[in-house]
This record gives sequence, C-alpha cells and structure tokens, in this order.
Amino acid sequence: MLLIAMAIGTIAVLTLSACGGDDEGSSTETLQGTAAKPPLPADAPLKQQLGRTFPPPQPTEGAPPKAQAFIAAGQKACRGLTPAEVVDRFLPQAGANDFDESQEELISKIGQYENNPTADFAAGQIAAGVYEATLPELQQRSGYQGCVYELAQQLRRELAKQG
Repeated sequence: MLLIAMAIGTIAVLTLSACGGDDEGSSTETLQGTAAKPPLPADAPLKQQLGRTFPPPQPTEGAPPKAQAFIAAGQKACRGLTPAEVVDRFLPQAGANDFDESQEELISKIGQYENNPTADFAAGQIAAGVYEATLPELQQRSGYQGCVYELAQQLRRELAKQG
C-alpha cells in the first residue's frame, strides 16, 4: 500500500511536470468540470472514477492550432498497448535527461503497477509521460493528453469485462 501511495504522489509530480507550463486555463477547466457533479466517495470503484474524472481530452487554452490533431496522434500511438508496451516502444526514443531519478524508478517498475488493479491507471500516466518525452515541445502536452486518455479508456474496458 505504501508503494501505491508513493507511486501516486510521484505520478502527480510527473503528471504536472509532463503537462508543461503553468496554464491557468487547464486548472479552471478541471475545477469547473469537477464542481459540476458532487464528488465521488473515496472508495468508489475505479471504473466509476475513470468515467467521472476522465472526459475526452480537449485542447487547453493557449494550445497550438493543431492541438486536436496532436491529441488524436497520442491516442493512436497508445491504442491497443499496455502501459508497459508504451514504455518499451517509446523509452528508447526519449532523451537521456528527460526523467529524474524518481521518475526513472517508476518507469522501471511499470510492470508491477500494471499488475495491480488499483495502480493500473497510475501505470498509464507514467507510460504517457514516456511517450510525451519523445515529442517536440509544441506537441508534448496534447500528445500526453491523447495517450493517457487512450490508456484510461483501455483500462475502463478491461474493468467492464471483469464485472
């Protein structure tokens, strides 16, 4: 359980750093979307949490003109892959200095997260961060959005199969 808590904490840092700049538009959009519905209980099933908190990605305020195309490219790049497969495919293309030590540790343990249903979404975030590191700066944020969304949708489908 401690490993999961540490992973989620580090993933939050990874996710925030992966998203790039301090974009007020994305914070506002997230808060407005969350405020629209009452919060879910802390023990709500992951399937329900994904459905509520992970709407289809949209370009954020200040995004480049082709942001929607970059989101679609991220979805396509990660479609049909597990988080570990995304890492295996894209990590060799990432730069040597793209990740700090704690991020590298998470990446090296992605298979462990993937095998734990409560941490599988976190594995998708880690994998999307690896994919993002392979993209030109202009495409990074949107590519990350598309990849992490696709991995979340795959997780949702898997959870639906399980019951």
